Amino acid sequence: MMTLSWILGIVSVLGVAGTVAALVFVPAIAVPIIERIVRVLLGCAVCMWVSLLIFTALGSYWYGRHGQYERGHTAAIAEIAAEDQAAIARAVEKRAAWKECRASNGTWDQTTGDCK
Repeated sequence: MMTLSWILGIVSVLGVAGTVAALVFVPAIAVPIIERIVRVLLGCAVCMWVSLLIFTALGSYWYGRHGQYERGHTAAIAEIAAEDQAAIARAVEKRAAWKECRASNGTWDQTTGDCK
């Protein structure tokens, strides 16, 4: 799906760039061609429905990918970061307890996490 979206994006950009270049450099040829294409597309009900369907599908994909996906991704990353911070805090706390145990010549019981 990602490859298809890249291909569609590249084709769209090239099409728009080519149309703009044609309008700038050879407007006497480009304008009548573009007018005819627009007239045919606007006069064709099936073409309008297909265009509407395509634009709706692309718009839905765009909204899902760049709207909802990003929100979910950001929320997931924030949740993972919070869990990581909590784990780091617990590890630092246990390390401090272990260092305190060693400093007082105690024996650290690794299975229980207590100083004896």
